[in-house]
Amino acid sequence: MLYLIIYDITEDKIRYRISQIIMDWGGERIQYSAFKIELEPEELNNLLLKLKTIIGHTRGRITAVPICAKDLEKIITLINNYNLPRKDIIL
Repeated sequence: MLYLIIYDITEDKIRYRISQIIMDWGGERIQYSAFKIELEPEELNNLLLKLKTIIGHTRGRITAVPICAKDLEKIITLINNYNLPRKDIIL
């Protein structure tokens, strides 16, 4: 299943580690703190447990939102003066 993973984490080092782990699991960055990722439900649980361990007592929140294929086709992205690497731009 496809998921949107978004997070708000206050500490820079932790936020960076979280993003690297999501990318290691196959996540594709769509904004600085937002990724889309294809995982089975059990894989998602394992990823979230790993991320929870990394966050520890740091203030933060991670949300995983399931996205169905029909909804994915309806996504509209507007980009203007945005500095994500070209490979990460979806339009």
